[in-house]
Amino acid sequence: MNIPQTLRTARKNRGLTQREVAELVGVSIEAYKGWEGGRHHPRSENVAPLAQALGISTDELMMEAQQRSISEDLRALFNAADKLPDDKKRQLRTAIKGMLLAISQEQLDEGE
Repeated sequence: MNIPQTLRTARKNRGLTQREVAELVGVSIEAYKGWEGGRHHPRSENVAPLAQALGISTDELMMEAQQRSISEDLRALFNAADKLPDDKKRQLRTAIKGMLLAISQEQLDEGE
């Protein structure tokens, strides 16, 4: 789903009118209609209030579903990592970044 579709779906799921959402966010009805109509995107300062008014996360609002999704095995690993002490989390974060950098470099080397 793209931003206009997400806005429309979330608004209807909440039983709100376009005018009600605009009022909750503090923007004009024309601005909101422009977002939902796909003529322009919400400004960064409007994203969080907009998501809150619609009862969705900012990720749900701004990202496609496949960009937000994570496989179950990775989700389990991240949940386990989140329970680690802070110093171990930092070590793990550094290790993962290093591995991703090495993989990216390998892919670049293969492309040459």
